[in-house]
Amino acid sequence: MMEHEPVIFEGLGLCYYRKVDYRPARAGEYYLSGAIVQGWFARNGTNWPAQIVVPTFHAAKTISYKKLDPVKYLHVVK
Repeated sequence: MMEHEPVIFEGLGLCYYRKVDYRPARAGEYYLSGAIVQGWFARNGTNWPAQIVVPTFHAAKTISYKKLDPVKYLHVVK
């Protein structure tokens, strides 16, 4: 399984992820959404199809924030 570029996950922070499926999210699953892609936790499920993902591990432990694109990760860098 291929790891993809890390994204910000709701409640987890910056994480790598694994794609699972493309369908409406069920309660308790993470999905990708947004103009600036972010991982969201589906508390009650969704009515629209989205990329279902599983966060695999925190990116902050494996990469330096200085190497990130400052525009894409603007809300991470302080």
